Amino acid sequence: MELCKMRFDGCHHLVQPYKRRVRLSTLDIITTPKEDLIEQGYYITEKKDLFYNEWAKIYFPFESKGRKPIPAFYKPLYEELKKTYYVLLLEEKIKETELKELLKDRIFNDEKLKKIYAFDDEYEHNIYVKMIDSFVDREKENLKARKRKFKVKALNNDWNYFVTFTYDDKKHTEETFLKALKKKLQNLHTNYGWLYMGCFERSKTDRLHFHGLLYVPEGKMRGNIREEEYYDVTAHRKAVSFINEEFEDKLGRNDFKPITKLDLTFTHALDYIIKYIGKSDNKIVYSRGIKDDTFCLMDYEDNIICSLGEHSPYYVCKDSSIIELTKDLDIDFKAI
Repeated sequence: MELCKMRFDGCHHLVQPYKRRVRLSTLDIITTPKEDLIEQGYYITEKKDLFYNEWAKIYFPFESKGRKPIPAFYKPLYEELKKTYYVLLLEEKIKETELKELLKDRIFNDEKLKKIYAFDDEYEHNIYVKMIDSFVDREKENLKARKRKFKVKALNNDWNYFVTFTYDDKKHTEETFLKALKKKLQNLHTNYGWLYMGCFERSKTDRLHFHGLLYVPEGKMRGNIREEEYYDVTAHRKAVSFINEEFEDKLGRNDFKPITKLDLTFTHALDYIIKYIGKSDNKIVYSRGIKDDTFCLMDYEDNIICSLGEHSPYYVCKDSSIIELTKDLDIDFKAI
């Protein structure tokens, strides 16, 4: 048996073995001291909260790419680039080359930045031109990564509601709505085990609202849900809203639409949320306890079908002979 990361992409289970292809036995995974694994160059992830007490010393030695911090000197430029970049995206739909030129024009004419950076110097100017070009390219790649991460988390967890929250002017401003909704969801996660993920977005009328996925454990729903018919202008037909009265009283308009795993895999429910990601610089909201990769033990040689792609570390695998490492696992390792 070999330790692998595993995820579901909507069609197949994908696994990622050790990059170094070092085969460890089940007993090695449990008993190898963390210090020894670090000396071998592994990035150590401990999943103590996922296991019973006897699993507390299981280590997952996978390598980490890490991220380089932004030098303090460039932070004012970086912050202004990010702010201006999203302002331009929201103002109008423009091509990438036009966006870069417009961004350079805004940055080089910023009075505050002129006092910090020597934009008038030709050598320095060329450096910052390259920096702005790389920034736009990096933001595009980051957006792809954010969407990819969101989709993986959505497909590898159980959800039972697709939700929309819109605030009532009589109860909240944008700022208080954002804080109140986050606090409400955090409390429900802590006290009742709710899981949530989603993002804030503005409608065509510029009103801030939230789209997301919810998992509410059985018997842990807070507030009464009533059905209410309305006319869907986009679809040109009648539709039904599922309104949670507690959220309606505290925040405003909401819709708790029941969904299943199949709805995420075979309908546009997931794509509907993903299309909003990147239209602003608002971060995606995640609760704790949402998994993207799970860990499993599997007979690697007998289960691999093919590589996912030339540059992907994942392989398509069969669903047989896989032991997923969860806290509910009850297995005699001596028998393996």
